[in-house]
Amino acid sequence: MRLLPWLLLLCALSAKAQNWEVNLAQYEHRMSITCHLVIDQSYSVDSADRVGAYVGNELRGVGKLSFLHDETGYGTVLFQIGSNSPAGDSITFKMFDASRDQTVNAQTTLLFDSDGIVGSIEEPFLISDSDLYPEGELKYNNYISPNGDGVNDYLVIRDVALYEDFVLTIYTVEGFLIFRSEDYGNDWSGTHDGNPLPLGDYYFTFENPSIDKIFYGSFSLKNR
Repeated sequence: MRLLPWLLLLCALSAKAQNWEVNLAQYEHRMSITCHLVIDQSYSVDSADRVGAYVGNELRGVGKLSFLHDETGYGTVLFQIGSNSPAGDSITFKMFDASRDQTVNAQTTLLFDSDGIVGSIEEPFLISDSDLYPEGELKYNNYISPNGDGVNDYLVIRDVALYEDFVLTIYTVEGFLIFRSEDYGNDWSGTHDGNPLPLGDYYFTFENPSIDKIFYGSFSLKNR
């Protein structure tokens, strides 16, 4: 009998998180979010996980996993946030981790912008409960074709902003250094000293010596 109050409390907490609801019709303005959820340094793949968007203590939007991303296998969340102000509301997030039956605060924040679109299927926004980068292998595009068509014009490391103090270094197959950045912003388009590089394969390291962590990778430079 002593367990009963505790079990009832757990059920109540679970129900509260899973029953997050918002009537968006009461808001004049909307913004749309396409995102991944990262809880405890792991990408969410559980369809029972939830994310809630808050302005102060008021719930303004709720999202759940809509599908698994084709390339990464991570859960992708599509949802909207409502407001009666066109811009400026400070948005915070909470996430419900179904595997632990626990609600956690996200570190991620946003400013509301009416009709704003944050994230996409190709480049989802990241909502995380930590400033640390997610565990697992480094995700990046395995080729670049910098022709200005908006598809793979740059070497893009997924969620690069989370990899604090990582240094990107790119080499030719012969081992010649062609690019180095201590604060990479997914903006390298296959050049060296302003000149286009030859087509072919290239190698890189992405390293943070202070924590003794290094990723190795390769990609192809294709027709412009």
